[in-house]
Amino acid sequence: MSPHTVTDSLNAGGALLKGGKEGCQIIVIEQDIEKSMGAVAVAIARAMPVYISKSLSKKEEDGTGEHLVNVSYYTEEGKVVLDEDLNSAAKAGADGVRLAGRLGDMPPAELNPETYSKECMDIVEGLQAKGHQVEMEEIVGEELREKGYGGIFGVGMAAAVPPRMVILTYTPEGGSDVDMESIALCGKGVVYDTGGLSLKGKAGMCGMKHGRLHRGVIL
Repeated sequence: MSPHTVTDSLNAGGALLKGGKEGCQIIVIEQDIEKSMGAVAVAIARAMPVYISKSLSKKEEDGTGEHLVNVSYYTEEGKVVLDEDLNSAAKAGADGVRLAGRLGDMPPAELNPETYSKECMDIVEGLQAKGHQVEMEEIVGEELREKGYGGIFGVGMAAAVPPRMVILTYTPEGGSDVDMESIALCGKGVVYDTGGLSLKGKAGMCGMKHGRLHRGVIL
């Protein structure tokens, strides 16, 4: 199962367009579904693009025009998978893929270093509201060079919006009271990569906004 085959199947049947107020229901039946729920969930999630650039109708702006997609997982024997941990993990994976996909699909005119930083802050504030210990630090513009991050500063110094490095720190519950190993995940988020000294041709230039996906995946 791949995002492409899922998208083709849904579009061929008009599932998303005909979903109506109740949305559409996707039923997945697989012999070893409990082992592949995560992969299936992210394939379905990426098959349905989140970002659109067209003008929204009034219903779409207030959320009443959204198409809901419900996914249920069944074994070959017809038993629905009700395991909360499996379903929660599948939903978390799907939400993450849709976030990364939206950030990758947005044009650079809308998603620059500053607005990307705002996306990070929105996530941090959402987690903090749920009681998680998450902090965000930001190093912007000239401060990057002063602190020794010359590579980041040099790549983005000529841009209209200054480059920045965003550092998100998560401390698990009780983590500050014990000696825990620290793990660092790093993602590069080049807003638009023209190729530098080796400028890309018109055919290769179009997809260069997807250089931000490294950071989107980490986020």
